[in-house]
Amino acid sequence: MTKLNFVIGCYTSPTSDIGLSFFEFCSDTIDIQIISTLQVANPSYCLTSGDLLLAVNESGTDDDKITVLNISNLSAPKILGQYSSNGSSPCYISADKDLNHAFVANYGSGSLSVRPFISFGILGTKSQVVNELPKANCESNFHAVILSPDDKFLLVTNLGTDTISVFQYNKNAIHESVQTSSVNQFIFKERVGPRHLIFSNDGEFVYVIGEINANIYVFKWNNGILKLKQEVPLMNKDYMGANSAADLHLMPSGDFLLASNRGDANQIAVFSVNKVTGELTYSSSFDTGGVGPRNFAVDPTGNFVFAANQYSNQISIFRFINLPTVQLKLLKNLTLPSPVFIKFF
Repeated sequence: MTKLNFVIGCYTSPTSDIGLSFFEFCSDTIDIQIISTLQVANPSYCLTSGDLLLAVNESGTDDDKITVLNISNLSAPKILGQYSSNGSSPCYISADKDLNHAFVANYGSGSLSVRPFISFGILGTKSQVVNELPKANCESNFHAVILSPDDKFLLVTNLGTDTISVFQYNKNAIHESVQTSSVNQFIFKERVGPRHLIFSNDGEFVYVIGEINANIYVFKWNNGILKLKQEVPLMNKDYMGANSAADLHLMPSGDFLLASNRGDANQIAVFSVNKVTGELTYSSSFDTGGVGPRNFAVDPTGNFVFAANQYSNQISIFRFINLPTVQLKLLKNLTLPSPVFIKFF
């Protein structure tokens, strides 16, 4: 019997005080049991590493927070501390493999905050805050911050300026661990709104989703350089509704890429992946069973997809079926107020 743990983050303002909920999922019986809940403000994105969980508190103040938890005992997760995100509306957090630094994308203030780990669950004072100058008539809105697989470069999407900036990262540096000027920057030619990005399993390609135009961009990655290879729409050419593309994930096998679109679509699109070229071929699209799929997660076995439908207050649970054709089969729904993040760990 396979049992998996996962966490759901929910917006707490103004719906509920419960921000984080921990669950156990039995994949054989499709049974879900709640383990514990915790009052954490607006945990819209989380990082897990071993017994640590770090959540950004996207509350829209001038000095939002990062909450650090010990999750070694999921029945009683313990808050170890809260730290400034050094900005407003943090929406993404990541860290290097050895937990030398945590990186926070502050969407509201358009800044990247870098904080060192001092010891288990303890963050030091900020080592850096990196800002990007907005373009004319555009705000700077950092959205995702991802390290390259070798931990040498930091890739940052800016939804407001339509850029992806690549910074050099030195994990051993006490100060200025992130090079303040980007070593490379890709500038999109139109209003794209680059939101989330992921690397292919082999680290050869980068996939970026555009929130505004609902396209996926495929880049060849070469030691800090991004070279655009392909642009693929989530929606067919006859689609006339509003777009608000959100999240993307590869299946564990790397054979398929999934991407969500909110707006009027409320769908997850599935693409097959050519592992040699990195390029995508559209396969099919499926309703998410709710409204506003801001985030979704694929379980480690690649058999299930959990979609967080923010505006219909539910998690829709699908079985991913490959043969003879790709399908997302809705199994059940889990009700929570304003779910915006899911992660298996």
